[in-house]
Amino acid sequence: MNPLEVQAWWDGEESRYRHAAEEAAKIMPACWSWPVTQHDRQQVATAELAEDEELRITALDEALAEWQDGRCAVCGGTIVRLVNDHGHGTGNLRGLLCESCNSAARVTPGLKTRYSAGTG
Repeated sequence: MNPLEVQAWWDGEESRYRHAAEEAAKIMPACWSWPVTQHDRQQVATAELAEDEELRITALDEALAEWQDGRCAVCGGTIVRLVNDHGHGTGNLRGLLCESCNSAARVTPGLKTRYSAGTG
């Protein structure tokens, strides 16, 4: 593929993912349907016991990443690069989102509230 073909392909893919993110936001975030196993609970409980705040946060972030298993928390997509979505006021990691959902969340009222309830 030449550079123009690559750009045309990417523009189409980006549009497709943006549309998927918008549609997912209308229904419910994908992560709401993912099971939380006993292993997941144990990982979080162990992380919470860390005495050092930085180690605790790192362990919680790792537990979240393992639970998400390479999936976007909003659309559930797996063939995309994920970015950390965090609360700007708290710094708390809310989830891992594909770039399209992260962008859509900036302009879609209520999207972040629905998928990250209570995480700031």
